[in-house]
Amino acid sequence: MQGWNRIIPTWQKSNYISLLLKAGFDTVDVGSFVSPKAVPQMEDTEHLFSGIDFSETTSRIMVVVGNSRGGMKAMQYHRISIISFPYSTSPTFLQRNINSNPQKALNDLLELKKQGMEYGKTIRVYLSMAFGNPYKDAWSEDQILGEVDRLQKLGFYDIVLSDITGEVNNPD
Repeated sequence: MQGWNRIIPTWQKSNYISLLLKAGFDTVDVGSFVSPKAVPQMEDTEHLFSGIDFSETTSRIMVVVGNSRGGMKAMQYHRISIISFPYSTSPTFLQRNINSNPQKALNDLLELKKQGMEYGKTIRVYLSMAFGNPYKDAWSEDQILGEVDRLQKLGFYDIVLSDITGEVNNPD
């Protein structure tokens, strides 16, 4: 929904998420705690929870955050069990998507890990641009594997390789 031009009413999102929860998915991503200026479609994430029917679900609830400030907001919701962060080896991706840079993004991740331990939340790292880079930043499989290794050494074990720009291709 965050890529859509039109804003979906909060009640409609809540109803849709309630249906997804009833379907029994393992995890349902319900929104983002990010700047409303950057992603106006997610501005109402805090208000969604009052309209969601959690009565018939065992699904885990996930949200996306773009920094430790958004993470702190997400930590306050007992229903949220997974807080995901769009991380990347691409400085351009970090700048364009979360207004960050490699060092700040890593610092935010480490702060999220600390907060997550305190609040009992899982921190999921989306390693974006894992299959290529349209921004012409340096990219290689070894670089991605090295970053996964580094993240694991820092205590991150829920790492998802992400291809949000459709860079993956099959050479066959």
